[in-house]
Amino acid sequence: MLYWTLAMLFGFPAWGALLLHLWARHLRPGLIPASEIERLADSLIARHGAGAADFAAMERDRSWRESDMAAEGRWRRVCRVLRRRPAERP
Repeated sequence: MLYWTLAMLFGFPAWGALLLHLWARHLRPGLIPASEIERLADSLIARHGAGAADFAAMERDRSWRESDMAAEGRWRRVCRVLRRRPAERP
């Protein structure tokens, strides 16, 4: 009985925090349609040219510093798309 009481007090909140982190950082940004990520990457390239990847990285860092995990995940996906594209020079 003591084991289960201790497990409930100390073990389950940690699992809940882990699941919340996985949802907010990895799963929720994955639900954003790829077309929206592509559109955001296209608009960054149109606005910033060759500096689009740098701008996206700065936004990702800002989201991380503000503890906005969903926005950080969205910008992480945009950075990934921009890295996969060939370098576009103005």
